[in-house]
Amino acid sequence: MTATQHTPTPWTLVVNKDRRNVWGTPAWDGRMPEVIGADGHVIADIRWNGKNQERGVYNAETIVRAVNAHDDLVAALKVGLACVEAEGNGKCSPTAWWKFEQTARAALAKAKGDVP
Repeated sequence: MTATQHTPTPWTLVVNKDRRNVWGTPAWDGRMPEVIGADGHVIADIRWNGKNQERGVYNAETIVRAVNAHDDLVAALKVGLACVEAEGNGKCSPTAWWKFEQTARAALAKAKGDVP
């Protein structure tokens, strides 16, 4: 059995100012953020109750950052675990620890949104 794959990354957040709801009228204030996959497909429309639009957009930005950083975080953890496992045999080199540190720092920065 093959596992279902998620929509390709990177995902982006786009505010579509001309978006209309199902009745053909402008969606809320005429803006509806959408999460878009690298393949151009809409993954999600971001909706809110009209009282806290900023929170809805912030939540969407957080989701996009987390999804886009996922593969980097997993790779960093794999490097770190390989080093930890090798350390038990006295085989984890300073170079391997340095690689882990650099990989982990870059992945965390991406997850936090500290990189472009």
